[in-house]
Amino acid sequence: MNKKNLLIQLTNIRHNFALIMAACRLFSVDTCYEFLDDSWLESESGRPCFHIRNLSPDLKEHENWLDNLKKSNIECLIRFHEVSTLLRNDNDRKLQLLEFAKMGVRALIKESFEVILTYCEQTGQKNSFTNQTWYHFYRLLRNAVSHDFKFSFKPNSDYLPAEFKDHRITSNMNNSDVTFSYNVFVDLFKEAINFVEVNLV
Repeated sequence: MNKKNLLIQLTNIRHNFALIMAACRLFSVDTCYEFLDDSWLESESGRPCFHIRNLSPDLKEHENWLDNLKKSNIECLIRFHEVSTLLRNDNDRKLQLLEFAKMGVRALIKESFEVILTYCEQTGQKNSFTNQTWYHFYRLLRNAVSHDFKFSFKPNSDYLPAEFKDHRITSNMNNSDVTFSYNVFVDLFKEAINFVEVNLV
């Protein structure tokens, strides 16, 4: 991996996070439910592809489109009406969108930390990464989002408190839930990007 490839990977991570957050916004609008009712995911030649019943005249002619879909030898992986049913329930929607958003945060923090660490190890620049004032904050947050968003560390560690700007992870936060706002996750990711661009070769 070279620096250009690292930056491409980090850009993809940022895009994935943005897509998940955008999806959460769209899924909170009830006008999306009817669209989901008429959509499904298929597998064609091993690749996923998305279809909408209203745009498929062959299927639209049939009253029971699912039966005809099964007869077509196309593998239907997911019927999105299951998602619309879930989202129509207020409590289920809040819970599932929260979990979906957490998945985006997990990818943003965990994957970015790991690709940067791997690159630094491969290029002999690990010390440059671990010497950053926010490194342990990043590392502890990465561990937490990877394990059900709960901190787990040795409370008497000499790297505590771990700090990033005016945010701190202290010894009494061990075994507690991550409660930082999403702004912290995004700002930390931006800091990591800046580090890669300016400090690494």
